[in-house]
Amino acid sequence: CQHSGRMSKALKHWREAARLAPRWPEPLNSLAWVLATHPQDELRDGAEAVKLAERALELSGTRNARVLDTLAAAYAEAGRFAEASSTAAQAAAAAAQGQEELAGHIQQRLALYRAHRPYRQEPGSP
Repeated sequence: CQHSGRMSKALKHWREAARLAPRWPEPLNSLAWVLATHPQDELRDGAEAVKLAERALELSGTRNARVLDTLAAAYAEAGRFAEASSTAAQAAAAAAQGQEELAGHIQQRLALYRAHRPYRQEPGSP
């Protein structure tokens, strides 16, 4: 599939950016998000997503809603639903401070985690 090929290329670029700038959280977060939420099984890796998202959170600060959201998705992909739920709740609280649209999306994902289901990103979804 053409989309899969483009995503594999994007993953390669994010990995290279993370290697070249290891203290920059953005490529780590982007890479972790895809590894946690991509609809294609072969592109997901929950364990690596958790590791990358934890590092991105460490670099960006513990109140970063987007990174907390990614970490929650990574925990869910790794089957760690209690951690996914508590982290998503933290993300939603952080996003509620001026990022209401993001907070709403996080609340929807939180419902999945509480039901012991990981989030799968659909093309074009946040």
